[in-house]
Amino acid sequence: MLETGLTLITLMTAATVLGLAYSVDPDAVIVEPIQVPLPLEEMGLSSIVVSDRVAAEMHRIHDLTETNEQGRGVGLGGEKNIVAALEEELNVSGPVWIVRKQLGIEQYKIQGEIVAWGDELEFRLRGHPPGGRMKVAVERGTLENFERLISKAAEEVFRMVDPYVLAAYYYHREEHEGDFTETLGAIQAGMDPDQADIHQAHNLKRLHNPWARVLIADYDYDGAIAKLEMALALDPSYAAAYQTWGEVLHAQARYREAIEMCRRAVELDPNLHGAYSMWGNALTALGYEDEGERARAISEALNPNNAHAYFERGDLYYRLGRYEAALREYERGIAIDPLDDRHDYNVAKTRTRLGLAELEKFHAYRGM
Repeated sequence: MLETGLTLITLMTAATVLGLAYSVDPDAVIVEPIQVPLPLEEMGLSSIVVSDRVAAEMHRIHDLTETNEQGRGVGLGGEKNIVAALEEELNVSGPVWIVRKQLGIEQYKIQGEIVAWGDELEFRLRGHPPGGRMKVAVERGTLENFERLISKAAEEVFRMVDPYVLAAYYYHREEHEGDFTETLGAIQAGMDPDQADIHQAHNLKRLHNPWARVLIADYDYDGAIAKLEMALALDPSYAAAYQTWGEVLHAQARYREAIEMCRRAVELDPNLHGAYSMWGNALTALGYEDEGERARAISEALNPNNAHAYFERGDLYYRLGRYEAALREYERGIAIDPLDDRHDYNVAKTRTRLGLAELEKFHAYRGM
């Protein structure tokens, strides 16, 4: 009898689909007023407006990486509640950095300016980490693609402050295409010993995790495990690395070992809903249907809108020859994320197995 251990699990608040928690909240970074040329001022794009746009884009990136709400405000120390109350009272973010400074909370400062060269705009950024060396970045664009220039500037801020956040963001964006060029670039930025500072050192272990996921996508399972071993050597309690390792083992049909890795992941962090989903899939693959459903129910309770989990489950059922169940899970995933077309081929194969493809052709021929 396989011991599932699921009765020992305590439900907590939801975390991220990939275990991607980060350390630097956008509010812990001060974006000082960006100096702008007169033509932008005349268009209403003042220094304050541009700085606010960059900060807002940083928050958008934060949301898209599905980061753990527990990670928000880490940079604010023990004064988070005081600062939050002041922000709510003032209903503005500008003066809050002064309050934080008065409270003795050190933060990462971003300065910069936009320079016009004819029709071209050059966005120059300087990052000043607490106690670290200044970092510099330059992005170029035009007024026509000004919003894209703002986005690139926000990405460069994260590259300075915490490349792990950028790697997580790029991973989510690039996994649809399977080309992880920007993800690997962000990882390399964090690994560069010449650019090391307190933020990058803190997240070095986390950089190995998206790197492992890139290698998994390339079916380099040994390489992925090597990266996860590096992460766990830095921090043996890093739960997300155990979850990813479980996914590697599951992909290799090493289901009992995958279960053990998922168990270790949720013992360290009960919020990793992806680990419960993978645990349940491994149990199902071994024939433990009821136990598998219980594990997946925990995952769904933590995050009912995790399309990735339904797609994974569809893939599992397809491999097991349970095509009706596979199609049901695929359709649940599509309902949550209709723009995710990576599984269209698998869905088409499943429908063909069920004879639905030929039936639809017949209906089309008859005009039904």
